[in-house]
Amino acid sequence: MSKATGYYLAIDLGAESGRAILGRLGNRLAIEEIHRFANGPVRLASHLHWDVLRLWQEIRAGLRLAAQSGELAGMGVDTWGVDFGLLDEADRLLGNPHHYRDARTEGMVDAACKLIPREEIYRQTGIQFMQLNTLFQLFAMRHAKDPALDAASTLLNIPDLFNFWLTGEKASEFTIATTTQCHLCCITRAARNTNSGGVVHRVLTAWHRSIETQVELCLIIARCIAIRNVDASVHISTG
Repeated sequence: MSKATGYYLAIDLGAESGRAILGRLGNRLAIEEIHRFANGPVRLASHLHWDVLRLWQEIRAGLRLAAQSGELAGMGVDTWGVDFGLLDEADRLLGNPHHYRDARTEGMVDAACKLIPREEIYRQTGIQFMQLNTLFQLFAMRHAKDPALDAASTLLNIPDLFNFWLTGEKASEFTIATTTQCHLCCITRAARNTNSGGVVHRVLTAWHRSIETQVELCLIIARCIAIRNVDASVHISTG
C-alpha cells in the first residue's frame, strides 16, 4: 500500500478524554472516530498522577480496531505538554508520571528565580512561566530529593513515551520539547555547546557533572536531573 494513500491512525489524548481516529487518504481525506475513552488524574496519597498504563491499553485497543479496516500506513500520538516519564537504564518506567496540576510545583517558580533571574530564564528558554512547566517539575523533584532522579537514564514527554513503547525508538519531537522550558531555543548553538553554566543547569543543580551526548535536548534535560548515563540514541525529531 502506498504511503500517499491508505489508512492512518491518530491517537488524540486530552486531559479528560482520549480518542482514536482513523483517517483514509484517497481523492479526499475521510476520518472516523473509532474509539473513545475517559482520562483524568489519579490521586495517590497527596499527589496526582496519570494512569499511563491504562492509557497504553486504550491505545492498543484503538490499534486493534484500526487494524480491522486494513493495513495502517502510519500513525501518530498527540497529548498535552510538560508532563513526562522517567526510564531507568533498562528502559523501565519509574512510577506513574505526575499530573501537571500536582501541588509539588507550588512555589517552585519563585524558588528557581531566586537562583537565576526570571529575565535570564526567559531569555534562554523563551516560553511563558507556568509552575507546571517541566523545568519546575524537575526542580520540585530535586528540591524533594526524589530518588527517581538518581535512578533515571531517560526523560520522555508523554507522547514520546507512548511512541517509544510503540516503536522502540526514543525521540523528543521538537514541538513537545519546547513546552518543557528545558529547551534552550533562544541562544546560539555555540553558546549551547560551551555554556556549562546555562540557566537550566544552574537552576536545577548545585553541582557540576560533565555529561556528553550528541543530543542537544537530551543534554539539557540530563543536566536538569543530574543523571550519570544518557542514551545517545535520543534525538530531536522535527517531523
